[in-house]
Amino acid sequence: MTDRRTPAGNIGLAIWRLKCFYETFVQGSTAVILLNFCAKNPPHRQASDVTCNAVTNLNIHTDMEFQHDKSWETFTKILYSKVPVRHAWTNFIEYHEENFPKPYWTSLKDIDIEEEQTNIINWLTSVLTKTPIPEKVIAIWIGLLKLAGDNESEIPTIYFGGADSYDKDDSDWACDLAYLPDNRYAQPGLLQDIDAIARTDEDDYEFLDWILPLAYCAFTFDEIVRAKLDKSLFLKHKDKIFIAVGHDSGDYIDLTTIAN
Repeated sequence: MTDRRTPAGNIGLAIWRLKCFYETFVQGSTAVILLNFCAKNPPHRQASDVTCNAVTNLNIHTDMEFQHDKSWETFTKILYSKVPVRHAWTNFIEYHEENFPKPYWTSLKDIDIEEEQTNIINWLTSVLTKTPIPEKVIAIWIGLLKLAGDNESEIPTIYFGGADSYDKDDSDWACDLAYLPDNRYAQPGLLQDIDAIARTDEDDYEFLDWILPLAYCAFTFDEIVRAKLDKSLFLKHKDKIFIAVGHDSGDYIDLTTIAN
C-alpha cells in the first residue's frame, strides 16, 4: 500500500471570492480566483445550509464504518493506473458505494468531473506565464485548504507553489515553499459541490472531507499535467519537475512527474 504522508502547514490566508469567472479579490498581495461561476454553493450561504443534487438528509447513519487505509489504497491504485479522469472518479465513488452504502454516492458519481478542466488549465497557464517558475524550483505543490467566507462559512480552496528541494520519502520539502506566484489561489466550483454533498453526512464528514477533495484534485491535476498542459511552462530550466497535491497539515500524494 502507498504510504500516506503529511506536510506541515504553509499558507498566508486570503479571504472571499467573487461571483464571476476569473475575476480576483485582492487581500494584501494575495488573490483568489473563482474558477466556476456556476458553482452550486453560493458565496453568501454557509455550506451546511446548501442542498446539492437533491441530497438533503443531514443525519445519515449506517452500521458500516469507513476504512481509511482501504480507501487510500483504492485511491492510489486508481490514480496510478492513469485511466481518464471520468473513469477514475466513477471507479473511486463506486468502490465506496459498494462497500459503504450511503444515499449521496449517486450525487457524487453524477458530478461532471471534467467540467472545470479548461478553467484550471487557463488558470495554471496564466499563473505560470505571469510568474514563471524560478530556476531553483524542482518540485510543485498543489495545496488544499479552506478559507473563510461570510457567516462563518468555509470555502474549499487550492493553491499553487514550488519548492527548491524534494524527497519522495520525506514531506519536509513541501513545508517551506520558495515559489509563491501571484494569483496562486483558486476556488473550483466542483470542490464546493463536493463539500456541500459531504456535509449532508454529519457523522462521517471528517472522512469525506479528507478523501474526496484529495481524490478530485489528484485525478484532475494528474490528467492535466500528464496530457493537457503545455509542459514547457514548467520545464524552462529543468528536464523534469516533481509534483504533489495534498492537504495543508494533512495527507498528500505524488502525481506524475512532469518531464520532456
